[in-house]
Amino acid sequence: MSGNGDLGKIKTLLIANRGEIAMRITRTAQRLGIKVIAVFTDVEQNAPYVRLADKAVNIGAGPVAESYLNSEKLVQTALNYGADAIHPGYGFLSENDAFAQATRDAGLTFIGPSCEVIAKMGDKAQAKLVAQDAGLPVLEGYEGQDQSLDGLMHAACALGFPIMIKAAHGGGGRGMRIANSKETFAQQLQLAQQEAQLGFGNSDVIMERYIETVRHVEVQIFADQFGSVVHLGERDCSLQRRHQKVIEEAPVSGLALETCEALHTSAVQLATAIGYEGAGTVEFLVTQEGSYYFLEMNTRLQVEHPVSEEITGLDFVEWQLSIAAGQPLPLRQDEIAQNGHAIEVRLCAEEPVKGFMPCIGRIEHFDVPQNIRVESGIRAGQDVSPFFDNLLAKLIATGETRDEARARMVHALEQLVVIGLPTNRAFLLSLLKSEAFESGAVSTEFIAQFLSQLPNMRVLSRSDIAIGAYLLYRDYMQKAFQKSLLSDQALLGWSSSGSLMQRFIFEQDEADVIVVIESKAGHINVTVDQDVFQLEGEGKILRLNGKRSEVSGYQCGADGIAVSKPDADFSLCLKPHVSQGGGASSENSLCAPFHGAVKEICVNVGDTVKKGQVAMILEAMKLQHELVLSRDGRVEKIHVEEGQNMSMGAEMLTLAQDG
Repeated sequence: MSGNGDLGKIKTLLIANRGEIAMRITRTAQRLGIKVIAVFTDVEQNAPYVRLADKAVNIGAGPVAESYLNSEKLVQTALNYGADAIHPGYGFLSENDAFAQATRDAGLTFIGPSCEVIAKMGDKAQAKLVAQDAGLPVLEGYEGQDQSLDGLMHAACALGFPIMIKAAHGGGGRGMRIANSKETFAQQLQLAQQEAQLGFGNSDVIMERYIETVRHVEVQIFADQFGSVVHLGERDCSLQRRHQKVIEEAPVSGLALETCEALHTSAVQLATAIGYEGAGTVEFLVTQEGSYYFLEMNTRLQVEHPVSEEITGLDFVEWQLSIAAGQPLPLRQDEIAQNGHAIEVRLCAEEPVKGFMPCIGRIEHFDVPQNIRVESGIRAGQDVSPFFDNLLAKLIATGETRDEARARMVHALEQLVVIGLPTNRAFLLSLLKSEAFESGAVSTEFIAQFLSQLPNMRVLSRSDIAIGAYLLYRDYMQKAFQKSLLSDQALLGWSSSGSLMQRFIFEQDEADVIVVIESKAGHINVTVDQDVFQLEGEGKILRLNGKRSEVSGYQCGADGIAVSKPDADFSLCLKPHVSQGGGASSENSLCAPFHGAVKEICVNVGDTVKKGQVAMILEAMKLQHELVLSRDGRVEKIHVEEGQNMSMGAEMLTLAQDG
């Protein structure tokens, strides 16, 4: 889609964002002949989006408060390097009215709606009142000015539990917590306020009556400066973990046509009522009976916008730039067509089996499929930092039908290889392959229910352990052969005694797994505990007990091996000969499960504590993580201070041995 007017007003664009967001905007801007200025922090100087831009400027250290949330620094950078406009991306300051105002006060074009509209709709309390005045149904809740604990507690009790606590300024699932009772309210409120302050620079919250088993459906709208508003269909964003979207699709399946049309009408009605300009998303909760409630309006482009682009054939960033340059909407409502179905999944560095705990570290190998759309700001050799969220990539698959799009996504995820740190790839595959997802029976409770039905995902099959041990053994033998004076490859693995033996001890789920490998003529026997597996093959195609077994990728190291198979990713860690201390939390200690900063210490030395009690709150990936104790006891020593940065495995607290 090409624009319908001159974009000469915008010759140089500063993107006040990072990662895949910056790369997405850069590609469209450069295609339109616009020069791009990227901004980056100390930990991102070699990131792909930095290299893609025409100019890149360092804006400081990693913490977002000093960089991507520093509006004065961003505006001054745009002025210093000759930008005509600023695109805020999605997240960070994209819904900050003060940033929009500062951009325009500096004589720059802000790619987004007016600061007045951002202020009105970015404040979720005010947005509900505006939506209600525009005729949209809203949920009962609290949107008052009193943000004290007593005031909010009183309001919550009046509404009745469970209560959804939400950041009043921001989105993306951050600053959202569910309080199921009066007893848990204060703790959940504190976490929501801290995440809201960290992510959006404002700790204010609103509250709503929490409804279970609903669908989260949003409508994409665009409006120009001449009063025209169109919708570009709806998206289903119901599959969420920790109130953050995991899988999105367009259009919504299994929803009555009249409900979809009512959602479209309501979204356009709201945008018209507030004099909206640019890209926006109106979000709704839809009940099983088909009734719906206004949830919020995001005054920006959404992370999941590619699914709508795929079925409309339009470039939404180009539309944004065209509208900001003063051009009318490129198409009328009756000219916008939708074809096929699209599904997007969010590949994240996290461990679903540990409550979706985010992971940081180095991406050693990153091989993405070529037959689908991939939006990513990651490459092999890059570090995933604790300063930012843990999204590695978005994968978008399309098809003429939902089943076709789903099948393509499954195939793409099976071909995807990420080595270096855990991801949710296997979990995404399990979701997509489930009968419930295939039938379209999804809701915001789907993932929580799905997790409870899964077998123990922590238990690694013995056949996979055998495959990993075989690949590690093969790597050891190859390296030994290369160092030897022998030159005949056929002698690799040969022994005058008829067989070679190798013994590995792996640490798996806090237990030792002993593997014995015996090399015989033509094949290798791998014994895992009492189970014997026969393995053979070179490269990534193996035969396990005579049956084909494919490996997508693997990487061997001195401490073990990381393996990626089409249906699973796993690591085998060799047990060191001498313990180095530290590591995972034991019954008597609490250790940092990942890198982060100590936000709060919830206990004191000498306290009598209970199993499951929150002892520390660790801040990482723009979220607050509660660390709980593994047994009853007495706090003997606290090794950290609030505000201290922690390395993964560092001991934070010790319980008395006799406690």
